[in-house]
Amino acid sequence: MTCSVNHETITTKFCSICGAPKGSAAAAPAAPQWNQPVAPPVAPQWNPPAQQYVPPQNFQQQPQYGQPFPQQPAWGAQPLPGYAFPLASRGKRFGALALDALFFFLSLFTCGIAYLIWMLIVWKDGQTPGKQVLKMRTYGTVLARPANWGHMAIRNYLIPQVIAIAYIPFYITALSYDSYYGYGSDYYATSWLGNIVSLAFYVTSLVMFLNSSTNQTLQDRFAKTVVLDESYRY
Repeated sequence: MTCSVNHETITTKFCSICGAPKGSAAAAPAAPQWNQPVAPPVAPQWNPPAQQYVPPQNFQQQPQYGQPFPQQPAWGAQPLPGYAFPLASRGKRFGALALDALFFFLSLFTCGIAYLIWMLIVWKDGQTPGKQVLKMRTYGTVLARPANWGHMAIRNYLIPQVIAIAYIPFYITALSYDSYYGYGSDYYATSWLGNIVSLAFYVTSLVMFLNSSTNQTLQDRFAKTVVLDESYRY
């Protein structure tokens, strides 16, 4: 039997030349095992810094010393959807009507001309003299813009004048009588008819105003308008 590299036939367990064991292949020396490089420790991950607080856009800056605070809207006075101002309250609407009546009465000393001129001037801005004093304005519901002179003429003059149709029989009857003889029962009957129709018109308008969620009168419904309170700023 020879050694693993065929040097000689021996009967001993090891070759006399190379010292290899008999009948087995020399195992190659294993390469030294070096430790794998250890990765450096990972730094702890901290939470990212929070974003800087940005105040809301509608935040109102505090007034400087000596300046008055801005007027705050009353509770529930929120802008009407689609508009920049809230609805005018029923109390302010009645107040504007009372002011208009007062201004008209005071203008009787000038035959009502002063009030008429004032009214025609502010109509172009969707107001009446009373609404202008109380900072209210009439807006159209179609374009959500202030009513123009045409809207106000239809709303405040043309629609109320429709009730004058009820007085037509009165005028016809009055013309049929000579002023010398005076007026008969037909005159009184037709005048009462006109008064009843006129009263029914304004009562209906008042009932619609008090039961409307948008405070619209009968004139507002026909003219497609609403009255807003511009004394609040948002």
